[in-house]
Amino acid sequence: MSSPKRIGCFGGTFDPPHMGHISLVKEILKTQPIDLILFVVALSPYHKKDPALVTPFKDRVTMTRLALNEIPHAMVCEIEGNRNPETPSYTVQTMAQIQEIYPNDQLVLIIGSDSLAHLHTWFEAEKIVDRYDIITFPRPGYHADLDNLKIHWSPERAEKLYRSVQNTVNVVALASTEIRQDPNGATPFLPPAVANYIAKKKLYTLPLSPLDRAFRTVFKIAMLGIFFYLFMTVAASCSLNSILFQPHPPSPFLKNAELIKVPVSPTENVTLYTKKIPNPKYYVLYFHGNGEDIGDVYNLVEPYSLLECQIFFLDYRGYGRSDGKPTVANYEVDVRAAYHYLTDSLRIPDSQIILHGRSLGGGAAIPLAVENPVRALISESTFLSPYRVVTYYSIFPFDVLSNADAIKKVKCPVLFMQGKCDGVIPFSHGERLFELANPPKFTYWSETAGHNDLEYSNPTAYWQAIARFIQSLSTAPTR
Repeated sequence: MSSPKRIGCFGGTFDPPHMGHISLVKEILKTQPIDLILFVVALSPYHKKDPALVTPFKDRVTMTRLALNEIPHAMVCEIEGNRNPETPSYTVQTMAQIQEIYPNDQLVLIIGSDSLAHLHTWFEAEKIVDRYDIITFPRPGYHADLDNLKIHWSPERAEKLYRSVQNTVNVVALASTEIRQDPNGATPFLPPAVANYIAKKKLYTLPLSPLDRAFRTVFKIAMLGIFFYLFMTVAASCSLNSILFQPHPPSPFLKNAELIKVPVSPTENVTLYTKKIPNPKYYVLYFHGNGEDIGDVYNLVEPYSLLECQIFFLDYRGYGRSDGKPTVANYEVDVRAAYHYLTDSLRIPDSQIILHGRSLGGGAAIPLAVENPVRALISESTFLSPYRVVTYYSIFPFDVLSNADAIKKVKCPVLFMQGKCDGVIPFSHGERLFELANPPKFTYWSETAGHNDLEYSNPTAYWQAIARFIQSLSTAPTR
């Protein structure tokens, strides 16, 4: 008898299946102990108010099967097609039916963090949690918090659900709704076989008369020409803080950590965390990304200590246990306050400080390296500027956190690090920053890493690159 398999059950409308689904499944098969993933195509999803707006079940099954042709350990499950579309379908029942087909195997429910937030409202939710393992992949705007889970679940179930979250899984943020609205423009986001099927079956399109098509074209050109620049300028200015800063509830690590309070205003403090090591050669001041806090990155303590570096982490205002609200103006004050705490309060020489900024944190590290004679700078997955993440070129009459301008003035050695599959900040930003930087400058480009898994995709290569860079500082001239 063969040993039991772990079979993942990934349910959805798949209307249509797109590269976001494919990328997610490949990531799960690559990083999780899963032998097979079933795409469970929903017959009539409960959240669709008008079933007539859902593409016929057979078409969605066919498209899903075409999308999975290139993935040997994934297949379509049509079990939903056997039920009455007039009756509600519950996950606990569907999973039980699948278990009858695979009686000797272990089923694993695959859901997004948005579903995890509402899982307690599902029919017989406790049975789902007790019977099956769960893998939760991240979704924008939803961060799993153990304390929040304990509000709705017993401590044991809450712990199990919290452990199910796979924050290192790199998810491509795509929405089927947007693809249905413009299937031709969305072709790059569809598997080729699915795109061809949609075109052949004329799915998601309504026939237009020649006059209608001409009017639509003229209208689009006119409206874009009149409003695009104005809208983009106003929207960019008004929404910058809310887009740039996305703190989540404080990580559990911060509850018992000994944090250093650094004043940044008469009524507000930001927090620093460090773990002392004996006789450090360098001190690393680390600035994290926009969706993290100290608790998400404190695992860097040990590998840095092996390189004789004591690391300090900063939580900007509004993050972790720091006071206040995150804004660009506050952020710029916070990072300078942290730096001067090291140099003024702790009397650490500038020549022993290495600045390490990841993503948003690069907007802190690079300007500080311009203003202060630091020993070195590490720029990880950093942007040219926040606006240029969208536009690439500078098209607005203003800019903020412009690393493209600041990097030209940095005089210390710089290590640039980024994954070539970064789906948040294009890899071209890292390349351009490297081109603009003064020597000595070094790179670590990962062929496979995305935005949030640069370290985890290949820890050995990641830390070897940092180790070589730090070793090179012994011969590099100081400012």
